[in-house]
Amino acid sequence: YYPVQGVRVGATVAAAGQHLKLTSPFHIGKNYWYLAPNGASTAVLKVRSGIIQEIGIGAKSLTKGHAAQRRFLGSFS
Repeated sequence: YYPVQGVRVGATVAAAGQHLKLTSPFHIGKNYWYLAPNGASTAVLKVRSGIIQEIGIGAKSLTKGHAAQRRFLGSFS
């Protein structure tokens, strides 16, 4: 339960967008996923109904480009 640049679980996507440079959402299953640059890593946000459910980080090397981002997020299912 650690914040990423001030964004915590339970915050809205709109609020997260004020602190992070979010990608367009990826709709996978019941969730929407957003990615954002986070220094040496990439922030990963799992969202339902506009509320952040989970926050994680991923390696930048695995999230460069749209196709790589889709593969990365698809690996969670």
